[in-house]
Amino acid sequence: MAAMIDEKRLESGSSATETIRNNSIPQKVAIFIWRAKLNRLPVRSELGKRGIDLDSVLCPICGNEIETVEHSLIKCKKVTEFWIFFFLIWWNVPVCNLNALDPLANDGIFTSFTKYGKSIWEAVKWVGCYVLWKSRNNKVFNRKEWSISSIISEVQTTTFGWIAKRSKKFFLDWHQWIINPEFYVDSLINRLGIG
Repeated sequence: MAAMIDEKRLESGSSATETIRNNSIPQKVAIFIWRAKLNRLPVRSELGKRGIDLDSVLCPICGNEIETVEHSLIKCKKVTEFWIFFFLIWWNVPVCNLNALDPLANDGIFTSFTKYGKSIWEAVKWVGCYVLWKSRNNKVFNRKEWSISSIISEVQTTTFGWIAKRSKKFFLDWHQWIINPEFYVDSLINRLGIG
């Protein structure tokens, strides 16, 4: 379906606007990331530019800066706290420059990973962005409290469920997934010889 969309709507050879895919997660997440990379999410700064009357264009999470796609998924102080936990605590990956943190970019952190391992790493980062956006929307529209611990928990359970369900190559262990997914995924893929 994404290929049909590309064929009908996008200029040929325009890599910046081609849809993206990752078979480890549902296509709705990849479409969300594609829209985020194109700056096509309905953030308050964009809605304000289009003449939509809002009570404020400030970020609904921190309330300190104008809400842009980059701010809501990467640079908001509360969102950055989520990414610090995500990278440093859960995945045990050192993040050198948190100001340049971009979960949407191909960061090359796991250069030793196989293609399949890199796909899983990318999928987990994308789901992180997707869950952050859902949590933002729950705060805006349902007045639910924004909590890093609940977001981390949702990212862990959602990615585990989606990746485990879509993987015909191996069985994911929940305990290992929570404790040290980077080591677990790398060793599992190498042990099974999955490329």
